[in-house]
Amino acid sequence: MEKKYWNKGAFMTGLNTMIVADEQRLDEIADPVIREAVRKQLEVKLPVHPDKVLIKMECVGVCGSDVHYFHEGQCGTFFLDPGRDIPYMLGHEAAGTVVEVGANVTGRAGQGSTTCAGTSFSGRRRRCRAATCAMWSSMRTSASGSPIP
Repeated sequence: MEKKYWNKGAFMTGLNTMIVADEQRLDEIADPVIREAVRKQLEVKLPVHPDKVLIKMECVGVCGSDVHYFHEGQCGTFFLDPGRDIPYMLGHEAAGTVVEVGANVTGRAGQGSTTCAGTSFSGRRRRCRAATCAMWSSMRTSASGSPIP
C-alpha cells in the first residue's frame, strides 16, 4: 500500500470565500471539481523525493498578499484567474518540523524544527549561498513576492 501524508490548508474558492480543508473535511466541499483540486494539493505521496524534505506544518502565516487575493483577486500585477487558480491555497510563510529527508539532501535538514518562506535562491552570489540575501532578481518565491509566483 502506498504511504501518504495529508496536509491541511486554507483555500480561496472565490472572492471573499474560503474553506479550511484536510483529509477528514474533503467531503464537506460540495463542488466536485474544487474538491478534487484541493485533494491534489493536500495529498503528499511518500517516500519523499530524494532531493526534498517533508515538513509537517505546525503553523502558517497569512501574508499581506493573501489578504489582497482574498478581497481583490489580485496582488500587484498578478491576477487570479478563476479557471486556472481557484481553489487558491493561502499562506506561504510557515513553521514546522522536518519529518522525512530525501536521500540526496545534505546540510542541516532533519534537525527538528524549521521555518520556510517558500523562497529559492540561484546560489550564484556568496550571500545567496548563505541564504542571507533579501531580494535578488534571480530569487523566486512560492507566492507573489517575485515576478513569477
